[in-house]
Amino acid sequence: MTRPHSVAVVLLAVVVTLVGVTTRIHRTDAAWTDVDHLAAPVSSGYWPTSGNARAEVGRVSSINFTVGLLSGGNALPWAGPTAVGTQASPGAVTASGAGPYVTGGILSAVNQFTAGSATGSSIGGSVCASYSWGPSSPSQCVSAPQKVYATGTLSSYRLNANLLLGVGAVDALTVPSPISAAAACNLSAPTAVNTATRAAAANATTGNQGTVQVKGNAVSIPAAGGTTNFSFAQGGLLSAAVSGSLTSTVTQSVTSARSTLVMDARVLRLDIVGQVLLDFTFRAVLVDVSCGTAGSAPAPLSGGLAPAARAAAPVPPEEATVSTTPSDTSTTTTAPPTTTESSTVTESSTVTESSTVTESSTVTESSTTTESPTTTEVPTTTEVPTSSAATTTSDVPITTTTAVTTTTPPPTTTPPPTTTPATVFDGDGPVRGIVTVDRRSCTANVELPTSFSCDDGSVLEFGAEELAEPTIVGGLWVPTTIDGVSVPVASATRG
Repeated sequence: MTRPHSVAVVLLAVVVTLVGVTTRIHRTDAAWTDVDHLAAPVSSGYWPTSGNARAEVGRVSSINFTVGLLSGGNALPWAGPTAVGTQASPGAVTASGAGPYVTGGILSAVNQFTAGSATGSSIGGSVCASYSWGPSSPSQCVSAPQKVYATGTLSSYRLNANLLLGVGAVDALTVPSPISAAAACNLSAPTAVNTATRAAAANATTGNQGTVQVKGNAVSIPAAGGTTNFSFAQGGLLSAAVSGSLTSTVTQSVTSARSTLVMDARVLRLDIVGQVLLDFTFRAVLVDVSCGTAGSAPAPLSGGLAPAARAAAPVPPEEATVSTTPSDTSTTTTAPPTTTESSTVTESSTVTESSTVTESSTVTESSTTTESPTTTEVPTTTEVPTSSAATTTSDVPITTTTAVTTTTPPPTTTPPPTTTPATVFDGDGPVRGIVTVDRRSCTANVELPTSFSCDDGSVLEFGAEELAEPTIVGGLWVPTTIDGVSVPVASATRG
């Protein structure tokens, strides 16, 4: 190739190269050949997008009044120490103390209801809720087994009904030993694992969850899913009856876990003639802890017992307790025919006047078939005096008793509770023996004077305060056992 041709070929190659590169640069980024750098911190593991934890102790969610003018005072609900943690603000949240709270009452002096610590100050309790997923390792609750965790402890708590300037005040609930519960959610697993522990007191022993106190009486905290019912009689004019239930619940699912301990109760006070002086219901949430996968915590528990329906003719305090003692009232007529247990059988005392008549023994046998005071055969024993007039005919009473039944008073003549005799006390000093209205004779044990052994084999256990100062209402002493059973007493021996 000649030199001119060589130069021409080189120039053509240069032109073609320049045109191709220029076209690619302007029409596409594919011609970019430089190095670009992008840097960012990367964390290992799993980070959930949402979650929640909540803990609260000592909350009164509702108070419903029937009688008592308890309006006013602090607005409901009465919140206890509360902590809530979610993904919106990672870390641990703690709280302690709340209240005290009080209703208005009458002139801020009569029929008040208060919530606070055992000493009347702010509620004693502590809570913690933590959501600890996030950058820089957010804080966690102490000893938390999971990053999403809630725990609560109610350490000092009292709900008190102040009847009159502190005189006759009744503790509807006290916490003698701290009560705790917890909920933990493991959101790092492919499927969330959420668990909750049942509420239990520090005074728990093997096989139980500890106790709270109602009117100074121990009430067992139930196991998870269980309920403990209680009922304590009024016992005096400057007192009140308290009845209700204590319920423990534990729920666990793939989305949440929750543990609660709730008390629903009624406080009722009557005067000497049975008129209602104070009547209200309330709900107290002792412990409520929860956690879950949702972005917000569940609402606190609310509701509670509806206002109690007022009876058309309420009975006096002492009679209300008598009506709950032994369900089998037929035992009240097991005494021999010479007794005067029923006003319709008082004539039977004349049976002993014809002691030489053999049929009197057979009559007593027939009387044993009329043990129930509502049985219309009881008056058949009153035929004995008519048969004793003809002592030479031993079989006459048997054939004539059926005729007497035509004069039997109707069952409605059974003495109402208002005819219950007044308690008779004999001697001085502590009570050593009692005879109940149902004719059980019970003697105090020497080593444990608050325990009474009865002639029917039963044992009655009283609190020392029940025996120290017997409260007499309407003439009748009705002490209450430590199990909440009221025992009407006909006579008592001191010494």
